[in-house]
Amino acid sequence: MVTPLAPQQLAGILPRQAVRMVQDALQAAGCPDADYDARELLRIAAGKDPRLLFDPLTRPQAECLAELAAQRMQRVPLQYLAGEWNFLGLTFKVGPGVLCPRADSEVVCETAIELLQQMGKPEPRVLDLCAAPGGKSLTIAEQMQDRGELFSGEAMTGRVKLLKQAFDRCGIDRAKPYHGDATILNPAFGLGSFDRVLCDVPCSGLGVIGKKPDIREKTLDGIENLLLTQQKILQNGAKYLAPNGRLVYSTCTVNHHENEAQVRQFLQDNQDFSVIAPQIILSGMRVVEYGTLFLPHETSTDGFFAAILERQKNC
Repeated sequence: MVTPLAPQQLAGILPRQAVRMVQDALQAAGCPDADYDARELLRIAAGKDPRLLFDPLTRPQAECLAELAAQRMQRVPLQYLAGEWNFLGLTFKVGPGVLCPRADSEVVCETAIELLQQMGKPEPRVLDLCAAPGGKSLTIAEQMQDRGELFSGEAMTGRVKLLKQAFDRCGIDRAKPYHGDATILNPAFGLGSFDRVLCDVPCSGLGVIGKKPDIREKTLDGIENLLLTQQKILQNGAKYLAPNGRLVYSTCTVNHHENEAQVRQFLQDNQDFSVIAPQIILSGMRVVEYGTLFLPHETSTDGFFAAILERQKNC
C-alpha cells in the first residue's frame, strides 16, 4: 500500500517540487495520468495556474494538496475533486453520480452538431454507438431539441445507468441509453433506419498524449485487434444508416492506420458511400482525401481525426 503524502512534506517547498512529489505518489498508486493530475491538483489547492506560482507552498495549500492527492490515489475522479469541468466552452458542475465530459470529445461533438444542423428532419433518428462517458450524446440531444430519437450505446452496464441519470437530470426524454457491444450488429434497431450515426471508436489515443502521458509507455503491439474492432464498428454503423444518411467516424489518435487507412478501406468495400467535406472550418485543421485531421501543433487542440461519410440514395 502506498503511503499518502503528509502536509509537512509539501509545506515550504517550491511549486515544481510539489508537483513532482505528488506525481511520484500518484504514479506509485497506479494513477494513469499522474503528471497532468498533479498539476491540476496543485491548481485546485492554490487557486491559480501552477505556472504562475513562484513562492513556496503555504501550510493551508500543503494541507489541501495532500488531501486532494490522497483522494486521487483512491481513484476519486479528478473532475469530482475540482467540482467543475469545462466542455465546449461551458463549465459543468460535476460530482459523484455525474458523467464527466472528456475534452477529447469536443471536436467530435462539433462535427456531430454540424450534421444535425444540416439534417433538417422534424423527427430525426440518431445513433451514438460508443456513447460513454456521455458528453457527445448530451450535446447531440441538446441540438435535437428533444425531437426524434437518440439511441446511446455503451458496452459497460454501469455506465448505462449513469447515462440514464444524465439524460434525466437534463430533462431529455427522447434519448434511450442501452447496453450493447458496438462490434455486434443488432437488427432489432432497424437496419437502414437512422439518419445520423456516430462511431467514435476505441483507439490508441496517440492524439491525447499531452493529457495522458502514460500512453508514451505503450507500444502498438497487437494493434491489429484494435483495427479489427474499429472496422467492425464502422461497418455496423453503416448498416444502421438510411439512404442519404450521414455517419461520422472519429478517433482521438493521429495514427494513419486508424484514420485515413480505415476510411479508405471502408470506401473500397462500400461503394455507396462517399466522404463529405466539413462546413465548419477550424484554424489549422487539415481536410484530406479521407477525412479531417487535427494535429496539436497546428490546431492548438489535442490530436483528432473525423470523417463524414454519406450514403448515396439509390444504391
